Amino acid sequence: MSERLGGASAFDKAKQALGEIAHQAVGQDSPQKFTVLRFSRAAAAAETAEDDADPARIADLNAEIVDANFDVLIEEKRRAMELTELATGPREALVILNQLLEQNSDENNLVYVLSDFRDKEWGTPNELAQLLREADKAAAEIHFVSCVKKQQQNLTLTDLTPEEGTRAAGVPLFVNVSVRNNGTIAAHNVQAKVRTHFFDPDVARSGEPGKLIGKLDEPPTVLFDEIPPGKTATRRVQVYFPRPGPQVVEAILADDVVSADNRRWCVVNLAAGEPVLVVDGSLDKQHAYFLASAFSPGQRTNTGIMPDVQVPDFLRNATPDDLRRYHAIYLLDVDRFDKHVVDNLEQYVRDGGGIGIFVGEDVNRQFYSEQLYRNGAGLLPLPLERDAALADELVENLPDFEVEDHPVFSVFFGERNPFIRLVSIEHYLAPPDDWLPPDNSPVEVLARLRNGDPLAVEKRLATVASLFS
Repeated sequence: MSERLGGASAFDKAKQALGEIAHQAVGQDSPQKFTVLRFSRAAAAAETAEDDADPARIADLNAEIVDANFDVLIEEKRRAMELTELATGPREALVILNQLLEQNSDENNLVYVLSDFRDKEWGTPNELAQLLREADKAAAEIHFVSCVKKQQQNLTLTDLTPEEGTRAAGVPLFVNVSVRNNGTIAAHNVQAKVRTHFFDPDVARSGEPGKLIGKLDEPPTVLFDEIPPGKTATRRVQVYFPRPGPQVVEAILADDVVSADNRRWCVVNLAAGEPVLVVDGSLDKQHAYFLASAFSPGQRTNTGIMPDVQVPDFLRNATPDDLRRYHAIYLLDVDRFDKHVVDNLEQYVRDGGGIGIFVGEDVNRQFYSEQLYRNGAGLLPLPLERDAALADELVENLPDFEVEDHPVFSVFFGERNPFIRLVSIEHYLAPPDDWLPPDNSPVEVLARLRNGDPLAVEKRLATVASLFS
């Protein structure tokens, strides 16, 4: 209802129509009573879950006697009505309307519905039609007054959401910006300006009134080449905050007929870093050395991941609360675990954690298959049967493995990436020859060797995953 045409909004048109209806009521010879109910007030009352909410308290006017001074009263009410930014539909108001009609069934009721009648609220009217049929039975007349003459072109910022991944200070973060074209023709070269507001945590802790002002920065503008009518397009932009704490990202579209849907904000709570647990089963801790080096490559490069390297005995003594403080757990060639460790790891994943299981020559294949795979019920996504050798390649320049389109391997997918060709694989642990991911299962092969055997497999438990490699 904030859509503007010729300097006036649809809400202004509705208030003007309300005044004209009230003026007609004043001119009637028979006694009149007047009720005004706004969609936004009805929807707000419904959100409080008050099943026995009093319609008289929700309405701006309820059965108000129309007398000689009514014009003054309705003008005061109209002036006090302000446009909200709520995208509320008519359902809750129609429910209350039917309650009022039932209470006044012995009177001659005239109903006026003032709206912009947008498809979002009125396009699927099954439930609304039933409510309107009930109203039609109880009312002498129902009038629908459209406050918008024709549909205009309008773009809406529908979403501004950080992508999944490490959210730490000093680490670039991708944010998805979504724009919907509500018009009837395609929109071209749509620009969305993105701004970041950095709030210094030291200033925030000082608590000085008026001192907490965000430092403004503007990443490159997001460009949408074309958005078809009725469709939503999404682009991503990279943002950066140097210090931890709650930080703000803002997206802005150019002004159009509806200004309320041209801005969005999201708050990103950044930590100093995300702790991960690295458990190395090798004697020389070489596995952990390479993984920790990838997480902490140097002072000039910050991944935001803080590895805590431990020996397998750490898991034997760790409680579920100890494990919950880690954002992920990496098990590197760990021989086997006690039963309570398996239970703790499974509970960790059920609570939302992710586990990466890297197998090597020291793992006990029988234990992994029987206790971690457990006929598909455990953490491990596949059984381990044998130690296999990858035969020498027969085709020149054929890499030892290929990856699927998955976030874990997104940097390699779809490119002739030289890093994949530099990886040499001699031995691996293979599943049974007839193993395949079950149909409609949460198991997915993310990378395969050139002989077709799986190299990396993911199993999702609810919204989290364990990864075997």
